[in-house]
Amino acid sequence: PGRGAALKGAVQESRRGRAQLWGMSNPIRIGIIGCGQIAQHHLRAYAQIPDAQVVACADIDPAAAARTAETFG
Repeated sequence: PGRGAALKGAVQESRRGRAQLWGMSNPIRIGIIGCGQIAQHHLRAYAQIPDAQVVACADIDPAAAARTAETFG
């Protein structure tokens, strides 16, 4: 499996741990700094995780941040 699968597993494991500790499952809120190619791979992986919410993205190039926000919501 690729890194996306490992990331997905880590986030899901984290969610299970929080649910056991607090008796609930809250969304995992994610901010992206840098909207290049690697960020695009991460965002596609996050999109596959039901409890993951990308809530912010930033880049030195405002147009790149805007494109990423538009593409991934």
